[in-house]
Amino acid sequence: MDIKFTCPRCLQNISIDEKGAGATVECPSCKSQISVPVEPSAKPPLSYRAVTPASISEALSEPVIERRSGWSWFLKLVGVICLVGGMFWFFAAVYEERSDSARNAFIYIGIGIGGAIQSFFFAFLIDVFTDIRWFLKKLVDTRNS
Repeated sequence: MDIKFTCPRCLQNISIDEKGAGATVECPSCKSQISVPVEPSAKPPLSYRAVTPASISEALSEPVIERRSGWSWFLKLVGVICLVGGMFWFFAAVYEERSDSARNAFIYIGIGIGGAIQSFFFAFLIDVFTDIRWFLKKLVDTRNS
């Protein structure tokens, strides 16, 4: 009966005759020295490829430009327009000669800042989810290859 075990370094499935129990053998895949278990393992050998730091760093080595979404830049532009528009209407209302112009000025700047915060927040979310989607796709592609 063969002893089936897994290399702890590269997770290669190895099978050896039971006469080799307790011996030290070289892994055919990574060439590291591993000791053969004395008893046959009751667990079946792993049939999937584990994620290693090398595969993660390969996935992260792609250029950042590929990951960016056009919607993020659009929302950032809208945020800047909201800020500039809010400041413009703020100063227009401050210099207006009406009794409620000060209140209107703060309403305008509040709308401008609120719109900018909302636009920048959604641009941030788009960037985050685009990066997560890109990373998971690269991880799956790396794992399948």
